[in-house]
Amino acid sequence: MPRPLLICDCDEVLLQFIEPFEAWLKGQGYTLEFKSLEFTGNIRHEETGTLPDRAAVRDLLFRFFETELEAAPVMPGAPEALRAIAQVADVIILTNIDEAHRERRAKMLAGLGMPYPVLSNRGLKGKAVWELASRCAGPWLFVDDLALHHESVAATAPNVHRLHFVSDPRIEALSPACPHAHARFSVWEEALPYALGALAR
Repeated sequence: MPRPLLICDCDEVLLQFIEPFEAWLKGQGYTLEFKSLEFTGNIRHEETGTLPDRAAVRDLLFRFFETELEAAPVMPGAPEALRAIAQVADVIILTNIDEAHRERRAKMLAGLGMPYPVLSNRGLKGKAVWELASRCAGPWLFVDDLALHHESVAATAPNVHRLHFVSDPRIEALSPACPHAHARFSVWEEALPYALGALAR
């Protein structure tokens, strides 16, 4: 009998991303500001004051993952939470990381106690979530830190339950309540009981 399905983001959900990226940027001569949820317009070159455009920001992200991927700290409680969820549901990690880094990320996560399939996505996640959800009868749970992905999933796969996970307090301050998510948590200790309940519906 098909099992329920958890579709889970990685950065800022299973692995800490903002603080390591901010520290790496500083070493490259950039400052990360928190005026909005977009990296473009919030990364400033310290010497020139220039703001890299979208293509340059993407290059910085690629370089960060190329050199620092294995150094990302685990999100507290994430391996234990996914281990508990895996007892009752299948787990797929859906992340907007370049395909070039997908295998390294999967290997890293497995080494941290999260040996689940990792899929690389580009752009909004609604279509990918719909395709994954269509393979089983449900229930389904989608976990992500970005409200725009919850909006996308709500539009394309409305039967998928949606949990908004926001850990960094600076991001949380910029994130208004997400009307397209069913719940919001900042730590796995509190999110886990809710997630188990959603997958048991």
